[in-house]
Amino acid sequence: MQRFNDIDNALSTVANMANSGYVSHALLLLDEAQQVLDRQPDVQLVRSRGAYEMEVQRARGVAAGPENPGRNTAW
Repeated sequence: MQRFNDIDNALSTVANMANSGYVSHALLLLDEAQQVLDRQPDVQLVRSRGAYEMEVQRARGVAAGPENPGRNTAW
């Protein structure tokens, strides 16, 4: 995550990990993605910072969803 220091790449990596069935690992990477977002300057963001914050929160909610605690493909 920190190698590219880009939130779009970080969120893509998180989604790929979760969709591959590694939800707990994806959540760990999501924490790192949040750190990447916190460090990335606004001028380098494709979308608004708020949009990324909402996406991180949405991903956390999907991962915590009661309908599929092990593998969740709705990322």
